[in-house]
Amino acid sequence: MNFDPENIPLVPNDWFKTQVNYEGLGRAEFRDPSGAIEGSTQIKTSESGTLSVEMDIERVESEHPLRLGLMELFSSQKPIEGSGRISIGGGGQQNRCVKLSFTTPQGWFSATDDIHYGHIISLPDSTRGKINFTLLRSQFDTAATGHPVYWVIPLTNFLSKFVTWHPSLNRHPLRIYPTLLSQTDYRRRTLSSPLTMLTLRTD
Repeated sequence: MNFDPENIPLVPNDWFKTQVNYEGLGRAEFRDPSGAIEGSTQIKTSESGTLSVEMDIERVESEHPLRLGLMELFSSQKPIEGSGRISIGGGGQQNRCVKLSFTTPQGWFSATDDIHYGHIISLPDSTRGKINFTLLRSQFDTAATGHPVYWVIPLTNFLSKFVTWHPSLNRHPLRIYPTLLSQTDYRRRTLSSPLTMLTLRTD
């Protein structure tokens, strides 16, 4: 049997994900006018750490009737009534979003500071649409009940030739690709179960 390292399957451990997506019910609360929106929400994180949050607006709450729908909720300006018409000025400041919360089977996501947003309002009723949030800070509380054993911190521009190593780390749970110990070990493990590895040493 000819041994070719290029034929070794490289399958990372299942804990490691470069992109994380969540789906669930989201709620955004606003200051003045006081109100809130709810709807199906998606949160996506990219490999670079960029976070995007998009909500389909399905329900609107307000302390007083919104005669102009979401346009009135999202604006910090008051509606103007005259000549039998109601209008609201454009180009003013947005109504500040003071809290964004999101529930998923995996846990609870929240943000309370520096929440910025852009929106698309569906006409003619102005009570449906989409809203995208840009967050400076956010928090995710996991629903997992176990106690943490390891913490993972991402490294930027980390380069290493792995000149030195310790055998006890070859099969560490946080190794993305555990080290294959030998060519014999490779043959035995590939016959019994899928194998993940980072490097190959032949005896």
